[in-house]
Amino acid sequence: MKKEKKTRGQLIGELAKLRQRIAELEKAKVELERAEEQLRQTKEVFARAEQIGRFGHWYRDFAENKATWSEGTYRIFSGDPEQLDISYEAFLALVHPSDRELLKSAVEAALAEGEGLDTEYRIIRPDGTVRNIHSFAKVRFDKSGKPVGLDGTVHDITERKQAEDVLKQSEQRFRAVLEAVPDLMLILDAEGRYREVFTSDSDLLYAPADQLLDKTIYDVLPPEDAQQIQEIIDRVLAEGELQKYDYVLKTGGIERWFAGRVTKFRFQNSDCVLWCARDSTERKQMEAALGESEERYRGIVETQTELVCRFLPDGTLTFVNDAICKLLGERREELIGKNFYPYIHPDDRQKTRKNLESLSKENPLGTNEERVIMPDGEVHWWQWINQAFFDEQGSIVELQSVGRDITKRRKAEDSLRKSEAELAAQSRHLEEVNAALKVLLKQREDDKADLEQRLHANVKELVLPYVEKLKNSRLHSDQMTLVGILESNMKEIVSPFVTKLSSRFLSLTPTEIQVASLIKDGKTSKEIASLLNASENTVRSHRTHIRSKLGIKNKKVNMRSYLKSLHD
Repeated sequence: MKKEKKTRGQLIGELAKLRQRIAELEKAKVELERAEEQLRQTKEVFARAEQIGRFGHWYRDFAENKATWSEGTYRIFSGDPEQLDISYEAFLALVHPSDRELLKSAVEAALAEGEGLDTEYRIIRPDGTVRNIHSFAKVRFDKSGKPVGLDGTVHDITERKQAEDVLKQSEQRFRAVLEAVPDLMLILDAEGRYREVFTSDSDLLYAPADQLLDKTIYDVLPPEDAQQIQEIIDRVLAEGELQKYDYVLKTGGIERWFAGRVTKFRFQNSDCVLWCARDSTERKQMEAALGESEERYRGIVETQTELVCRFLPDGTLTFVNDAICKLLGERREELIGKNFYPYIHPDDRQKTRKNLESLSKENPLGTNEERVIMPDGEVHWWQWINQAFFDEQGSIVELQSVGRDITKRRKAEDSLRKSEAELAAQSRHLEEVNAALKVLLKQREDDKADLEQRLHANVKELVLPYVEKLKNSRLHSDQMTLVGILESNMKEIVSPFVTKLSSRFLSLTPTEIQVASLIKDGKTSKEIASLLNASENTVRSHRTHIRSKLGIKNKKVNMRSYLKSLHD
């Protein structure tokens, strides 16, 4: 069958169509090249984004058990695209052993439920470093709804996880510190909602902490208490300044006083307040007890006749009792706030100041005496016992003094000192007189001794020789006896025994001295009676008196032996 020859017109028409097709192909080529360039640029941008954002994307084909990774994915896993095995089994081998089963379970659950995958896990790179990965994937289905693959991304979140761990540890430390603090700390938002609760003492809370979170103060507290706290929150948020409040709230079954400090606080992108409160119940009770004690103290002090005052280290009076007011002639209101130094005598001010400044924590008590100028110009002496009170740094913050007017005592002491001075002068005069008397007495003793010596010498030289001559002359027996007595008495006069006896026992009579002398010489009472022309009873009476005066009466002491001991 012969082909029909095409006419010239037909050929021209087909040529025109061919040229149009060529033009369309040229245009398509240009558009393809433009699209390829755009795709290349997009890939470059995406690759740069992956590099900057530390993420990558991937696809896993279940039918071919084949995976496709982007450069970013290879970069995260630190693998060479030419060498790294990216099969599912090889991929699981890179996952940290502790996270491997969890990841497999998450993938299986995603495939079974047809939902996406959103999980975190760790990988171990070929160089041994551990990285944290966040992976997100979607299941790809065919027209019949059968899963055919997974499209996913991986994101290296290692730095974020490290920062989160640091932040978590910091928050744990912060929370531990806050929970260990005995105070109560709350974060409340503008609506009075509890955002955070910190305390180590649950009794400070109106309800357990887990029952407070995300509730408002109106849900928890009595209306009047909630309203009071809300007003504080509003004021702090409006003014933005730290506010201090004392308030009462019943917690833990008892009514407590709280000292609160509230400041504006930014929390989770919203304006809140940080509410710090300390249980001040004990302090309030102590203050109340102290107030009562001070009232009792003031009552006692006001009734004292002693002088009582309190003052600052510079001498400014902060309290005076009635006794001081009466002596100085001024009212309490006039004295408080004044400096007491001008009342002190000018010559005593520096001494008083040094005495007060010398007080310390180790020695907080001191005493001093000073002269005070009274309203009438008279000078009185006041004696003080001072006590200093100190702050934590050891500095004096206030002093208290208890004193009394000792003017009479000082005058008496002055008089006593004058009397003592006069007595000392008299004593010195008497000592001088006594010294003179001692000299005179010694002179008298010396004169007496000299007189005795001369008397002894005269008797021996001028009397006894003549008595001896009388004994040798012709005398009858009575005369001889008298001469013997005379000789004996003269010898006794000059005898040391008589001298000792008469000086030691001045109460002996002359006759008793004669009897004592004869007893010493061994004479019997009868012989003594004959010699003295007296009866034996008289002699015995003398003997009794002599024993009594010698202090040997009714004692078993031989009188002759005793008298001889005096002679010796």
